[in-house]
Amino acid sequence: MKYKLVLGLILLTILLGSFTTSSLARPNYMASFLEQYDVRDTRLATCDMCHINPNGGGARDSYGLAYAENGKDFLAIEELDSDDDGFTNIEEINALTFPGDSDDYPEIIEVTETEGAEAANSSADEESETDTTANTETATETSSESDVEDSATEVQSPGFGIILVVFGMMAAIYIKR
Repeated sequence: MKYKLVLGLILLTILLGSFTTSSLARPNYMASFLEQYDVRDTRLATCDMCHINPNGGGARDSYGLAYAENGKDFLAIEELDSDDDGFTNIEEINALTFPGDSDDYPEIIEVTETEGAEAANSSADEESETDTTANTETATETSSESDVEDSATEVQSPGFGIILVVFGMMAAIYIKR
């Protein structure tokens, strides 16, 4: 009988400990990122903004490494091209693409000869502004469509806490017998 009480207390401690793992004393980098950039409710508001694993933790991608190497300052890495895809980090963030993934970059819009002639007649500043706006708008539309598809197929692990809860419930049933 005494061993059941000890076993029950150990299991209760494990069970309660599983609920406190989310309160680790680590800075919330995602909150800082969302405060810096207005990308809430977009595909960028996830841990795989900086990590290879979409659930966070573990290895970081090139953007996450650049962030750490530059004093954890998002502004300091805006003009870098962390993933070497030809777009700066801020261009990718504005286009809602991941700056740490070289396979994910803003859509490039091809200019036809007619459009090129019209653009030559306008000033260089207006041309640059128009191209940037068009790229960003097109990439945003593309990203929005893929966000819907991604959210429907995304499956996340229930986590270690759920396993501990189930284990604790099974132990409680065993002890009660």
